[in-house]
Amino acid sequence: MARKPLRHSIPNKTQTYERRKKFLCTYCNQKGHLAYFCPNTPNDDFESNKEFSKEEKEFIRELMTSPKINPEEYKGNFAAWKERGETINAKNPFTKRTASSHIDRMRASLGFWKAAGAPTNVICPGSETESKHVSNE
Repeated sequence: MARKPLRHSIPNKTQTYERRKKFLCTYCNQKGHLAYFCPNTPNDDFESNKEFSKEEKEFIRELMTSPKINPEEYKGNFAAWKERGETINAKNPFTKRTASSHIDRMRASLGFWKAAGAPTNVICPGSETESKHVSNE
């Protein structure tokens, strides 16, 4: 019996998409993702996270409670968005961190994320141990 070539055992993009369509999120009841990866889940457990200093927690709390910014204000005006992001990010204590992880670099620009209109579940950073991927097949 002839063996199948390796390309037959690797799923193509259509097969991967079809498999992902079967996922049903138990949080928002939408197809296409699992609850662990749901963009609608709140991530407010930063208060109990020992990884953050008091100053960092205060900054996150301030970002989360401030009103949402409409990114349409900056449509076509990058300079205005950049200025607003720099204003918000001026008090960001994460910029003082010297670690080179990608998560710390993203935390250092939280003010720009807020200026771009990111929702609170994106703004509230989880711990690095939370960001591990889970496979559910």
